[in-house]
Amino acid sequence: MIGGSAGSIQPLKTIVKALPGSLSALVLIVVHLPAEYPSLLPEVLQRETGLQVNFAHPDEKLRAGHVYVAPPDQHLELAKDRLRLQHGPRENRHRPAIDVLFRTAARSHGEQVTGVLLSGILDDGAAGIWAIQQAGGLTIVQDPQDAMHPDMPLAALDWIRPDRVLPADKIGAQIAAWVANGTSKEHGAQNSAHPPEQAMPSRQDIEAESDARISGRPSSIACPECHGVLWEVESLPIPMFRCRVGHAYSLETLNYELSLATESALWASLRILSEKASVMTRMASRESGPRLRYLNEQLETFNKHIEILKQVITDLNLRPPRRTPRRCPPSAETVQL
Repeated sequence: MIGGSAGSIQPLKTIVKALPGSLSALVLIVVHLPAEYPSLLPEVLQRETGLQVNFAHPDEKLRAGHVYVAPPDQHLELAKDRLRLQHGPRENRHRPAIDVLFRTAARSHGEQVTGVLLSGILDDGAAGIWAIQQAGGLTIVQDPQDAMHPDMPLAALDWIRPDRVLPADKIGAQIAAWVANGTSKEHGAQNSAHPPEQAMPSRQDIEAESDARISGRPSSIACPECHGVLWEVESLPIPMFRCRVGHAYSLETLNYELSLATESALWASLRILSEKASVMTRMASRESGPRLRYLNEQLETFNKHIEILKQVITDLNLRPPRRTPRRCPPSAETVQL
């Protein structure tokens, strides 16, 4: 299982190029692809490898030696013997989301899974690679110093101590060696920075629960997408929130979404104030005497507020801070159990 976002295409090409054509395993890839445009990612990767590369298809049976790519706007899930595609709620602002693939792979195949997390912004994949480790699977995180955008690798390193922290040009060979040697890990949960009570609940688990138990405890925050109440997932050490219909957010992604909403609200307020000032100007052009003086006084006040709001928008830095390493510092050295 490989997940990546911004800056992950070149590492992906490097990884699949290093995989042997006789690989006795399948490779599933989720990259945050825009839904508005057709993707050529399978064709791009096919030029680098002798393995067969295709978009995943619904209910497709698993075949070793194949590389399956999540299509745009579809979550890729792994069942026992086949793939599933779901146009389900976005997780961490994305569909496909890395956490969905990693989480379902961990649930269905446990220690048979190897999870690889590559370059990207924010922190999709951190909860998913944590779930793989809890299920006994092997984990690789791209060295943040090697990543174009180190946020996603650093987010993972905040919560797990992976089996390997490697630059992209060493990941493919490591995967091939593990597959060839039949390497597996029976006690991956012991390697977690924060041992859990249970793995992250799947979307189906949440849908099956009653409203009172939907995802833990209700928060005071509304879902940025559907505006329903967000519930805090209590079974994870990683702070995660889900709404009733299944939209999911980490704290970092939620902060980013609220930053976007704040800026949007400020621009909307500026637009409304400007429109009101325009209407008042037209009204004043048709008046005289005391009413004209009143309108001009109001117009002067509104114009002052407009300038203040413009300055607030200019000065307010809503960009989330860059992530810095905390628990597990980035390193090009391998991390042994």
